[in-house]
Amino acid sequence: MQDFKEYAKDFADASRGVYGSHAYAAGYFESMAAQMFRSLTVAEQQRFLREMREAANKMVDSIDS
Repeated sequence: MQDFKEYAKDFADASRGVYGSHAYAAGYFESMAAQMFRSLTVAEQQRFLREMREAANKMVDSIDS
């Protein structure tokens, strides 16, 4: 797990260095997350969906405030 975190950070940092933002890395990670999501059990998928929905709602609420 630690290797994955380090590689992800290195990739994001390199992406920012090349493109000037994290947009490329964000798109790449979104695609990777979608692929990984399919390998989860239904219960794990539901848990992650709840967590993502809660995080998104918090961001929307902070924008509306």
